[in-house]
Amino acid sequence: MLAAAGGVQNKDIAGELGCTRRTVGFWRNRFAESGLSGITCNRIRNSVFRSVDNLKQASQGEITHHNQNPRSCVWAQKGQDILEKVSRARAALNKPQRRDALH
Repeated sequence: MLAAAGGVQNKDIAGELGCTRRTVGFWRNRFAESGLSGITCNRIRNSVFRSVDNLKQASQGEITHHNQNPRSCVWAQKGQDILEKVSRARAALNKPQRRDALH
């Protein structure tokens, strides 16, 4: 996701990870729709990792599993609804804090 956020194209990410562009698109769509929880699988979420390397290995295992059993991504929300949600969140984060409430 960090590479994608940095503007790296799906084909380049796929080449780096050894997976297909379709798989990268699938994970990007899940992240756009559900955030970090959308891309963490139960196996990863319920595990404890003692190192970044162990986490990377588990993540690569999930990618390999997905590549062997690919599924099309079905959006649960319309793209416009997601963009509106992002806009509302940004507006809330950029809203000035009331300082008079502290005094």
